[in-house]
Amino acid sequence: MILTPDQRLRVFVSSTLGELAPERVSVRGAVERLHLIPVMFELGARPHPPAQLYRAYLDQSHVFVGVYWERYGWVAPDETISGLEDEFLRSDGMPRLMYIKEPAPERDAALTELIGRLADNPDSSYRRFSTLEELADLVEGDLAILLSERFEANDHPVVVPGSTMRNAPPALLAPLTPTIGRRYVVEAIADLVRSGARLVTITGTGGVGKTRVASEVARAVEPDFDEVRIVRIGDVVDPALVTATIAAAIGATVERARPALDAVVDAVGADHLLLVLDNLEQVTEAGPELALLLDRCPGLALLITSRHVLRLRGEHEHPLAPLEVPGRTAEDAPDAVERLGAMAAVELFVEHATAARPAFRLDASNAAAVAELCRRLDGLPLAIELVAARTRLLSPEALLDRLGDRIDLLASGSVDLPDRQRTLRATLDWSHRLLDEREQALFARLAVFRGGASLEAVEAVCAAEPIDDVLETLSSLLEKSLVVLVEDTGAGPRIAMLQTVRAYAWERLLQRPELAATRDRHAERCLQLVLSCDPAHQARATNQWAELERDLPNVRAAIAWRTEQDDGAALGLFAASLWAWYWLGGRMSEGRAWIEGLAPRLDRAEGVADGEAEACVSEALGAVRFSLGDRAGAEALLRRALAAYRATDDLEGIAIVSCLLAVIIPAVDGSIAEAVELATAAVAGGRALGLDWGLAFALAVLGSVTRREGSVEQGIALQHEALVLAREVGELVLIGQILGQLAIGALRDGDLDEAASFLAEAADCCRLTRQTEETVFCLEIGAAIAFGDDRIREAAVLMGAADAIRDRVEVAVWPVMQAQRAALVAALAEALGPDEHAAARAAGCAADPFVLLPTTTR
Repeated sequence: MILTPDQRLRVFVSSTLGELAPERVSVRGAVERLHLIPVMFELGARPHPPAQLYRAYLDQSHVFVGVYWERYGWVAPDETISGLEDEFLRSDGMPRLMYIKEPAPERDAALTELIGRLADNPDSSYRRFSTLEELADLVEGDLAILLSERFEANDHPVVVPGSTMRNAPPALLAPLTPTIGRRYVVEAIADLVRSGARLVTITGTGGVGKTRVASEVARAVEPDFDEVRIVRIGDVVDPALVTATIAAAIGATVERARPALDAVVDAVGADHLLLVLDNLEQVTEAGPELALLLDRCPGLALLITSRHVLRLRGEHEHPLAPLEVPGRTAEDAPDAVERLGAMAAVELFVEHATAARPAFRLDASNAAAVAELCRRLDGLPLAIELVAARTRLLSPEALLDRLGDRIDLLASGSVDLPDRQRTLRATLDWSHRLLDEREQALFARLAVFRGGASLEAVEAVCAAEPIDDVLETLSSLLEKSLVVLVEDTGAGPRIAMLQTVRAYAWERLLQRPELAATRDRHAERCLQLVLSCDPAHQARATNQWAELERDLPNVRAAIAWRTEQDDGAALGLFAASLWAWYWLGGRMSEGRAWIEGLAPRLDRAEGVADGEAEACVSEALGAVRFSLGDRAGAEALLRRALAAYRATDDLEGIAIVSCLLAVIIPAVDGSIAEAVELATAAVAGGRALGLDWGLAFALAVLGSVTRREGSVEQGIALQHEALVLAREVGELVLIGQILGQLAIGALRDGDLDEAASFLAEAADCCRLTRQTEETVFCLEIGAAIAFGDDRIREAAVLMGAADAIRDRVEVAVWPVMQAQRAALVAALAEALGPDEHAAARAAGCAADPFVLLPTTTR
């Protein structure tokens, strides 16, 4: 068959239409993002009977995707099964991907039976999900893997990458405006990167266009690398956070006392990866650590933008010059306008002038003035863009009259700056001088934000005299190109400044009387965001985590400001509200760095302003010590926190700290009775306060200690209640932990089938969250199940993988599990013999743990 150019793989989407309408939209989006064709009943013509329509569609499709929740679907009068089941049966022989929505308390019995058959079908893959976002990610990832495996299986074996501990790379977006005058520069740097240069630094003054050039180089060399990532460093002020920022950008989990550098090294492995580190000049002290990163990752290359070189061995500097400007030629030459228009600086001016005033044209009447403006601005792209934006109101001739004297004056006066930096400063000074009082105030106050801000945040922080309308004033700054809008998928646009402009605005803010008040409002806004994101104290807090992730640079700045002010009360609230997010997000190493600095406050009366601050600091420090494996130290701090919370009648604090103590106490002294008492109180508090995450956590803990106390059925019921609630919250780390506890319980009860079922879903959570501590437990549970199934070597491989993670990230064996683990290791060694046991463990150490995790039940 000769296929037409528009032939693409077709994905048939099967589900009930009404109850799963949002899910169908989510799946359709995932399919289309892979440039495949979604085949869906509602997208077709209607002259045919429904059964005839979907059967015809199914016959012409290549992949079957089924989504199921509670309804079995309608059974037609002439049929014995629903269309939903008919679609599944007719997809036999087709690759099948099935997704089951949980919780489903009212699931039809017929659908439950159908799902049971899905689980037993060796040709089908099924996953569970709770949210639309989770479903979209699962479908997109599974389809990509399916296509890769099918393609490779044609002629080649499937090759599993050496490291899968990274998130999916975001697409490198094309700029909204053309890149002017940089073609040969981009080609030269791209050739340098392709030739094997592993450390290339693009240098140049602020506003010369380093970020734009680096982005274009990244797009040019993307086919030559396994992955290309762009990491924004401009909002990082602490050199110690550079590798942590890289880890977060690539999805590498940093836990416990493990350095962020090690997490990045493990995530990159031997892959051929290019990292573009943008705006590194303020943290060049991180250079030696970046050099170490290159030494340990042989396939890694770094492309850096900075105002100066790092002075590292093997560094290739590529200075970026300003754009070409017109020479002083005869203005009456016949082709003067054409020649000027071909100059890069003039072309850029015309591009932005036209954007500001669509009627603008370069012609004989204004060409000389435009040429002179570009010369006066030294060809600096940022300076040209700022001035060109003024053509909305002023002609080039008027701009030249207003700008000329100001630039000459400042260029001759600022003798301590390079010429081009003096030109840029002069341009910014000139732009600032043309702002009215309200615009100048907002321009300066916006500098308090790092990494941009939402409109709501700008209004909350910047609305004070003399600004009477933030939105109107902000619109004016946008028109003048002093601020930009950055699109943020799913959350609307964010207001941001180019790094050079922000640095200038910060200087202006330092000169204003409202500096402290603005920073206070900014810090208070960040604190309110953090409080709303604390799952231990707020219902539905995890819904706000995406916003917290976006505003992490602002939160860091707020913590730094409160530290500078020695505000123990505010720092305590930040710490107590963030430790759970740090822990669940694999960022505990960053949190530990500053939370540990609060410890001296507990040793001096003035260190904590009141009982609430003492409780918050003690809670956060206790959580940090717990994460490091110092359970005795954690217990002492948490008991202090509990006493302080009780003294202040803080019911949320009492509940969460009681729950943490219930986890720790049995591991310290084996006291189950006190743990049950504390966990029971935590559950009661969670129910009374309506805390979803906190209640799910408390129920899981109470279920675990209740089972260990001997009340097995009651403990199981509590754990299942916790699981239902955790799924409603949608917090995958907590879901995985509860499933792991259920698997351990089933394993101890001797039910290997049930243990394997719980473990398979817990393993899915580990793959999605990359939470390494839970991954260790899942590997060890899998080893115990494999040993019980007489799959001895597989069990030893899984234990080897678990040991590798334990050694790397210092995950301690819990005291209550030490005996069982030691017994399993001894049994494996005896069954395999020393040599085979060592070889199997070594194979596990070298393997990707997320590949080894089970994907289905036994």
